[in-house]
Amino acid sequence: MSDRCRPRKRHHFATPSLQSDMVDARDAAVGAIVAAAGGLAVGLAKLASSGWLASVPAFGMKGWQILSVGAFAVNVASVGIPGRVDGEMADEAKRAMAAQKAANADGKSETQEPAGIPRAHWSRGLVSPAGWAFAIWGPIFVGESAFAAMVGNPALTSSNPAAAAVFGVVAPYWAAACGLQALWCAAFRPWARRPRHFWLPGALLAAEAAALGGAHRAMVLVSGLKGYALPLRAYLCGHLPLAMHFGWITAAAVVSANSFAAVAAWPKQTRVSLAFKSTCLASAAAAYVSVTSGDPVPSFVVAWALAAVASDGGRSDAGDVGEEALRSLAGAAATAAKLLTAVALGLTAKN
Repeated sequence: MSDRCRPRKRHHFATPSLQSDMVDARDAAVGAIVAAAGGLAVGLAKLASSGWLASVPAFGMKGWQILSVGAFAVNVASVGIPGRVDGEMADEAKRAMAAQKAANADGKSETQEPAGIPRAHWSRGLVSPAGWAFAIWGPIFVGESAFAAMVGNPALTSSNPAAAAVFGVVAPYWAAACGLQALWCAAFRPWARRPRHFWLPGALLAAEAAALGGAHRAMVLVSGLKGYALPLRAYLCGHLPLAMHFGWITAAAVVSANSFAAVAAWPKQTRVSLAFKSTCLASAAAAYVSVTSGDPVPSFVVAWALAAVASDGGRSDAGDVGEEALRSLAGAAATAAKLLTAVALGLTAKN
């Protein structure tokens, strides 16, 4: 048989670029999380319009109480599952600090990397808070635990009708925020570190900030009505932690956007521009919410986050952004933090 008539073997080799563009399980996971977020929004909207929230389905609790407590339980359970990127950061930071201490003990180095997002971490962006900023999670978690305990009391409607009215309106927004945070816990993991997947955690944080913003707006509007002002205990257990959470997640969404820019390897000037613009946007949003609502808490919290960003300085081991740009970014964050603090103090004095 001649070579011309001999059947040819066909080889199926995908090129590297084609392999990187093929849909895999990670793409399916992104699609599933996006679908879950959409389903959460639609489901809560239908639930809110069905009348179930005002009914008393079980345990002597109204539907909105069961929804609020259940959403918080889902939130706590999802946050407790290890393996997220922030856990990876914490492990890297511990190893870096241990190595630094050993080097200092040997006299080879006298510098120390600040706690927070490690400078060599693959997700580190130009807007990164110092480690001490994350201490705010303690008061937020304690406050929201007290909130869940308070709204889970079947006698709340009769013992504190003002709080019941306020938090009954807040419940769908609160449940949405808890559900989105649970989905963020699933997305903020090393499996999603490629740029085509890593946009998802930031998008979920932005959606969570919007949900918490809705909760904050509902609290302000209803508690401002005659006869519905929150007693001090309800304010400390409900309004305060939710307003703090709103401010912190708003800042976290900015950090995540700049982290995505780093992972996607955007040009230096684009990343610097994004850092400036997102810092200004977060500051303006916090000031607007505080001034229009009369609530200083969101401005206080975003000021706290921006002060931590200024303290961190945005430096990384990549070193592709000049010192002058980093100093300018840190200065802008520090200035914004001072202005927001002034706004918050003014509102506190006024109120």
